[in-house]
Amino acid sequence: MIFIDFEASSLSAESWPIELGICWIDEQRKLRVEAKLIKPHASWQMSEWSESSQEVHGITLDEIKAAEDAMNIARWAQSRLAGRLLLSDAPKFDSRWLNKLLATDPASDALEVNSVQKHAEARFAGTARAMFFRAYANGHGTHRAAGDALRLGQAWRAALRKEQSLQAKTP
Repeated sequence: MIFIDFEASSLSAESWPIELGICWIDEQRKLRVEAKLIKPHASWQMSEWSESSQEVHGITLDEIKAAEDAMNIARWAQSRLAGRLLLSDAPKFDSRWLNKLLATDPASDALEVNSVQKHAEARFAGTARAMFFRAYANGHGTHRAAGDALRLGQAWRAALRKEQSLQAKTP
């Protein structure tokens, strides 16, 4: 499973992704994070850039114009994300931005992004579930893709640790 987050040009229906962050828990239960800024694709409308959104995430238009091409990021994303369970706290938005990014590469397939909250409810029970939601609520959103994906991974790992500690106490 991979926790995913995007920052975007705006929140409009035609907005486009400007940063992708991913986080996963490795075999040693360490959190791993990667993020990429995304240069706008030629097909994306620059009129969808929002100064208000820039104030929230702090990423400037100059920064993304100097970033790696969207098609290269799409290939990178496809290689990291295909075949994995993708979890987000805003799946409606993140699905739209992920698939807009992937559409820049003809070789990429659309991917589904799922609700981390729904998966936590189904995966964890009792105090482990409560630990996920407490850690998620107490985590600090950064409005940067890597930090926000990391926040999801931290909450999930906290629930896993709680579950493990409870199992260790059970004879």
